[in-house]
Amino acid sequence: MVQRDQNSPEPRTEQHWKRASLRYNRTAVQIESQHRTPQTSSLNNQPGFTAVCTMQESATVKALRAFIDRAKIYLQKVADGRFTLPFDEEWRSPCEQEQSRGNTYWFPVEQRPNVSFERLSEALEVTLHPDICDYYQTFWSGSLGARDEQRDISLLQLWNHDDHERLMSNLIGHALEKRRLKHDFTIFFGTAEPDGERILSVHNRTGEVLLEYPGVEPFEVLASGLSEYLDTLTPVNTSPDIY
Repeated sequence: MVQRDQNSPEPRTEQHWKRASLRYNRTAVQIESQHRTPQTSSLNNQPGFTAVCTMQESATVKALRAFIDRAKIYLQKVADGRFTLPFDEEWRSPCEQEQSRGNTYWFPVEQRPNVSFERLSEALEVTLHPDICDYYQTFWSGSLGARDEQRDISLLQLWNHDDHERLMSNLIGHALEKRRLKHDFTIFFGTAEPDGERILSVHNRTGEVLLEYPGVEPFEVLASGLSEYLDTLTPVNTSPDIY
């Protein structure tokens, strides 16, 4: 057995994952109540409901909102202005509008209040890039199909509060794997289709948008920032498996 130098960093092992998870869960009671709202709010489920955003919007929020506006125009031409997915009574979302013939009809709505990334930042002991926080804490939505200049993609979004918790757990595992491999920390926000094996991510230090495979260093820089990348996207009417 190779002995570890006492002055060297402790290897990132499963124990680190457990410690990060414990740090993540430890603050739940302290901040959960200020971010959680009922998932089945009758107001949020009304067709056409849009919450008013009073915060000054970042470039990322503006770009995401502009993309969703383009998606609305596109859907009005090819469908009825809404996305559809198979209806799941156990997996509801504030963005759902109505159900019919086994399907649920939905369109992104504002989060109100916004979800928080405080526990994740504390668990990983790192400050998260503001672009990725703005991206995930603006809308309740299913994944959004789009096309960039070279490929079809799926933009991950949050369907409900449980989806937020699932994302946080996945990001903890992703971050600790990056540390184990001694790779720079990235935060994923989408997948490249059709196989979904390539990941769209944001470099946590530089904010660059990257294309990577799990467990491998990013192999392509797609844009200098998330807002710039979102501005290049064209909506497509798909229903990704992940939502």
